[in-house]
Amino acid sequence: MTLSTGVTRPTPAGTTSPLTAEFVVDLATMDQLRPHWEGLMARNLMQAGTFFQTYDWCRHVAGIRVRSRPSRYRLCIAVVRKDRDIVAIWPLSLQKSVLAWIVRNLDDPFGQFGGMVVDNSVDPIACVDAVIKALRAQHMADGLHIDCVCNGSPLHSALLQLGIDKTPVNEAPWINFKPHVTFDDYLALRTKKTRKNMRNALNRLSRLGTVECTTSSDPEQLRLIVEKSFSGRIDWLNQMGKSSTAFRDRDFSDIVMQLPDCPDIRLVGFSITLDGVSIASQWGFVYGTTYYAYLSARDQTYDDYSVGRLHLANVIETCFQQGLTSIELMPPKSDYKLQWTDELRQLDAFTQSFTALGRLDNGVLRKYVAPGVKSLARQLPQGVRSAVSALLNRPQKLQ
Repeated sequence: MTLSTGVTRPTPAGTTSPLTAEFVVDLATMDQLRPHWEGLMARNLMQAGTFFQTYDWCRHVAGIRVRSRPSRYRLCIAVVRKDRDIVAIWPLSLQKSVLAWIVRNLDDPFGQFGGMVVDNSVDPIACVDAVIKALRAQHMADGLHIDCVCNGSPLHSALLQLGIDKTPVNEAPWINFKPHVTFDDYLALRTKKTRKNMRNALNRLSRLGTVECTTSSDPEQLRLIVEKSFSGRIDWLNQMGKSSTAFRDRDFSDIVMQLPDCPDIRLVGFSITLDGVSIASQWGFVYGTTYYAYLSARDQTYDDYSVGRLHLANVIETCFQQGLTSIELMPPKSDYKLQWTDELRQLDAFTQSFTALGRLDNGVLRKYVAPGVKSLARQLPQGVRSAVSALLNRPQKLQ
């Protein structure tokens, strides 16, 4: 395959390396990558967080971002070749910050794990080195900020070995079902208190009416679950006086609400209803034999009945019964998640500056200004924080 359009001129990785790096910068050329991308993914299913490096997810996000934010978002997908063969794809984008153009994950801030797909025949360190040298040589950006990279993944190891500045950002709980023959085997490892609390919560909730737990892959049902979870999460953020980069971005609603129309992305939705009314919902992605729990919400009226914890228990059991081998519960490592697993993935951010503007963005703004603003926000009265959050998390129109 020849990428004849939308690709910068290949740059040698070094005199001793046969690898070259080039960048796909438009959607049409990205589409030409599909068979090669999917081939690499098929050989890398064991990498943590692989869903967020799939062609279908990246294409979905890129299609919306390129149309919506052409002045602040550009494709910059790194393609590494050995001779003519594509041996690595690193889904990247160029995003305009306050001061500078920064290389970020293609799906930032909507993805959960940053990563690169690498063929087993090549060294990930050499691939990442080729890409960074090409970025610098072609003056494509002011700096690099790669968020949420799983410790132990090929990308993490490569960035670490190349001396890129690392900052711990979060931990992501996950569940591995492989050692357990039956769900009871898995459940037996949970504390007696956890199991007792779940039984009591279900019994108390059942006294209020008919409780049903449902699972759906129907597009129209999924659309309702996605919308309810999205709106419910905004309400919760506003009430708690919190915000997130994703919810402050006007593209987030389009990205999630259009997912049920993406035939190649496998969604699954879960819901608990009380007398036919949904009181807790969750949805996520299935890729390979892993469920990625992406977004959930609950009716806080029923917090005394632990409806959120009860719903997660049902989601976990359903995934096991459907033959899935693992669940990515996603960051943060909330207490209710840790009741069900002792496994955690360390997530780190990696930054490097290429220009003076990049040093200001990665240094002054990211290390000093942003933490200072967050610290000040936490000191505001709850009512003020909620009002500010309501402005930041503006309820985008759901399609």
